[in-house]
Amino acid sequence: MNTKHIISKNMPLKPIHLKERLKNIMQDAKAATKYAKFVLHNRWPEAEPYIKKDPYQAYFYSRYVMKERWPDAEPVIMTNGTWASYYSQGVLKRRWLEAENVIRNSRAWKDYKNYWNIIE
Repeated sequence: MNTKHIISKNMPLKPIHLKERLKNIMQDAKAATKYAKFVLHNRWPEAEPYIKKDPYQAYFYSRYVMKERWPDAEPVIMTNGTWASYYSQGVLKRRWLEAENVIRNSRAWKDYKNYWNIIE
Protein backbone atom coordinates (compact mmCIF):
# COMPACT_ATOMS: atom_id res chain seq x y z
CA MET A 1 0.00 0.00 0.00
CA ASN A 2 1.34 3.37 -0.97
CA THR A 3 0.97 5.99 1.78
CA LYS A 4 0.91 8.81 -0.76
CA HIS A 5 -2.66 7.84 -1.58
CA ILE A 6 -3.77 7.72 2.05
CA ILE A 7 -2.61 11.18 3.06
CA SER A 8 -3.59 13.81 0.56
CA LYS A 9 -2.88 17.51 0.40
CA ASN A 10 -6.57 18.14 1.02
CA MET A 11 -6.33 16.57 4.48
CA PRO A 12 -4.38 18.97 6.67
CA LEU A 13 -2.72 17.27 9.61
CA LYS A 14 -2.70 19.02 12.96
CA PRO A 15 0.82 18.90 14.36
CA ILE A 16 1.06 17.51 17.84
CA HIS A 17 3.32 19.72 19.85
CA LEU A 18 5.89 18.08 22.06
CA LYS A 19 4.88 20.07 25.15
CA GLU A 20 1.24 19.03 24.74
CA ARG A 21 2.19 15.40 24.23
CA LEU A 22 4.49 15.38 27.26
CA LYS A 23 1.77 16.97 29.38
CA ASN A 24 -0.62 14.18 28.38
CA ILE A 25 1.98 11.52 29.14
CA MET A 26 2.88 13.15 32.44
CA GLN A 27 -0.72 13.16 33.67
CA ASP A 28 -1.17 9.43 33.01
CA ALA A 29 0.60 7.49 35.78
CA LYS A 30 1.28 4.40 33.68
CA ALA A 31 2.50 6.36 30.65
CA ALA A 32 4.65 8.62 32.82
CA THR A 33 6.26 5.67 34.57
CA LYS A 34 7.07 3.99 31.26
CA TYR A 35 8.39 7.26 29.81
CA ALA A 36 10.69 7.75 32.80
CA LYS A 37 11.92 4.15 32.70
CA PHE A 38 12.32 3.54 28.98
CA VAL A 39 12.89 7.00 27.48
CA LEU A 40 14.45 9.18 30.16
CA HIS A 41 16.15 6.32 32.01
CA ASN A 42 15.86 8.55 35.04
CA ARG A 43 13.45 10.22 37.41
CA TRP A 44 10.84 12.61 36.04
CA PRO A 45 10.11 14.97 38.97
CA GLU A 46 7.34 16.85 37.13
CA ALA A 47 5.37 13.60 36.73
CA GLU A 48 5.89 12.26 40.25
CA PRO A 49 2.74 13.87 41.71
CA TYR A 50 0.70 11.88 39.14
CA ILE A 51 2.70 8.66 39.45
CA LYS A 52 2.43 8.51 43.22
CA LYS A 53 -1.39 8.42 43.05
CA ASP A 54 -1.33 4.83 41.76
CA PRO A 55 -0.02 2.09 44.12
CA TYR A 56 1.41 -0.12 41.35
CA GLN A 57 2.99 2.70 39.37
CA ALA A 58 4.46 4.21 42.55
CA TYR A 59 5.97 0.83 43.50
CA PHE A 60 7.33 0.26 39.97
CA TYR A 61 8.73 3.79 39.71
CA SER A 62 10.47 3.61 43.09
CA ARG A 63 11.95 0.18 42.39
CA TYR A 64 12.93 0.41 38.75
CA VAL A 65 13.36 4.13 38.07
CA MET A 66 14.42 5.70 41.35
CA LYS A 67 15.97 2.47 42.64
CA GLU A 68 15.39 3.62 46.19
CA ARG A 69 12.76 4.21 48.82
CA TRP A 70 10.10 6.81 47.98
CA PRO A 71 8.66 8.04 51.30
CA ASP A 72 6.23 10.46 49.64
CA ALA A 73 4.50 7.58 47.84
CA GLU A 74 4.43 5.11 50.73
CA PRO A 75 0.98 6.12 52.01
CA VAL A 76 -0.46 5.26 48.58
CA ILE A 77 1.59 2.08 48.10
CA MET A 78 0.46 0.75 51.47
CA THR A 79 -3.20 0.94 50.42
CA ASN A 80 -2.65 -2.16 48.27
CA GLY A 81 -1.43 -5.29 50.03
CA THR A 82 0.19 -6.81 46.96
CA TRP A 83 2.24 -3.77 46.02
CA ALA A 84 3.06 -3.05 49.65
CA SER A 85 4.45 -6.57 49.92
CA TYR A 86 6.55 -6.17 46.77
CA TYR A 87 7.73 -2.75 47.94
CA SER A 88 8.80 -4.29 51.24
CA GLN A 89 10.78 -7.02 49.51
CA GLY A 90 12.17 -5.17 46.50
CA VAL A 91 12.69 -1.62 47.74
CA LEU A 92 12.82 -1.53 51.53
CA LYS A 93 14.47 -4.96 51.79
CA ARG A 94 12.90 -5.39 55.21
CA ARG A 95 9.52 -6.05 56.77
CA TRP A 96 7.18 -3.11 56.44
CA LEU A 97 5.47 -3.11 59.81
CA GLU A 98 3.35 -0.03 59.04
CA ALA A 99 1.77 -1.85 56.07
CA GLU A 100 1.44 -5.34 57.54
CA ASN A 101 -2.25 -4.97 58.43
CA VAL A 102 -3.06 -4.21 54.80
CA ILE A 103 -0.78 -6.97 53.55
CA ARG A 104 -2.27 -9.44 56.07
CA ASN A 105 -5.74 -8.80 54.64
CA SER A 106 -4.64 -9.39 51.04
CA ARG A 107 -3.74 -12.38 48.91
CA ALA A 108 -0.09 -11.34 49.25
CA TRP A 109 0.06 -12.26 52.94
CA LYS A 110 1.09 -15.88 52.40
CA ASP A 111 4.05 -14.94 50.20
CA TYR A 112 5.02 -12.04 52.45
CA LYS A 113 4.87 -14.26 55.53
CA ASN A 114 7.02 -16.92 53.88
CA TYR A 115 9.50 -14.41 52.49
CA TRP A 116 10.14 -12.86 55.92
CA ASN A 117 9.77 -16.16 57.85
CA ILE A 118 6.92 -14.84 59.96
CA ILE A 119 5.54 -17.44 62.33
CA GLU A 120 2.02 -16.91 63.57
